[in-house]
Amino acid sequence: MDNYCVPFKTPVDYWVDGLDRNADNMKLWHEIRRSMPMFAGEDADLHVYPYVDAVPAMLSMGCPNRCDFCPTAKEHKGTVTYGEYEAIIKAHAGQNVHWMDENFFRHPELPRVLDCLRQNNVKWLAMSDCRTVHKVFDEFGPEHLIMSGCKCIEVGLENVVHMMKVKKPLPRYPEIEIYYLNMSLFPGETKESIRENGKWMLENGLRRPIHFNNGLWYAPGQFYYPYGESMKDGEMLPGEFARTRPTYVPDSLLDQDAKVVDLEKANYYSQLVYGIKMYPQWREFNIRSFLNVDSVDKMCWLAVGLRIGAIV
Repeated sequence: MDNYCVPFKTPVDYWVDGLDRNADNMKLWHEIRRSMPMFAGEDADLHVYPYVDAVPAMLSMGCPNRCDFCPTAKEHKGTVTYGEYEAIIKAHAGQNVHWMDENFFRHPELPRVLDCLRQNNVKWLAMSDCRTVHKVFDEFGPEHLIMSGCKCIEVGLENVVHMMKVKKPLPRYPEIEIYYLNMSLFPGETKESIRENGKWMLENGLRRPIHFNNGLWYAPGQFYYPYGESMKDGEMLPGEFARTRPTYVPDSLLDQDAKVVDLEKANYYSQLVYGIKMYPQWREFNIRSFLNVDSVDKMCWLAVGLRIGAIV
């Protein structure tokens, strides 16, 4: 079953392949990266305009959260390892940096980290959980983060119905984008729950996205991937890639019927997100029969159409 590959570098890939599981290598990463072609072009922007160029780096590896679908939890088991933040930040002075830390704002020296970023004129993106970002806004104020160079914060939303991690949306400021990361096709997913994600994101999506696969009301985001687990409540799709393309579809969705109510809209947004258009012979169908449980492209197209209400 598990012959898929994830076509982007996760923090675990940086930790295992890039740093050789050695925390001391974090301060040397800017040199190591140049000698590792597998990381060329990875995480090379801040996800929003005008920051189309950036380099990846990390101050810590690991996360205290232990989400059951996350490879970081499997690798680090809730532990976090820290590098020498002053040396790392100084090595990236004047650059745009895509921090690969799983939970950047939980750094124990965060006030000093923010001051060091400001002093070294670093523009940056960071990942964290919603609760922690709320605390940081309350403790430091948005002005402090803005002055430190913060341009975008990635926050795990996951799935409004099946794993809602954002109890209260974060405040929005012109200088800082909030990038809510979505996930589709959780166990128990239905066409109604897919639509709920789209409705929530309509008010909370990225304003100036560089990419169109996540963080937007019409984009399904990543797809639930069971990482070798044998799922008994759905079907696996044949394909090469995981997470950016669907590999598992739950019976709860497969057993539903669907109707195309706006083919033009479905194709417009599916073309934007995936480069896929469909012209189905039938405009009303059972989802399992439509997919034949063998078409990744059909599931991508269907997920977009359901999310935006072009398919009901």
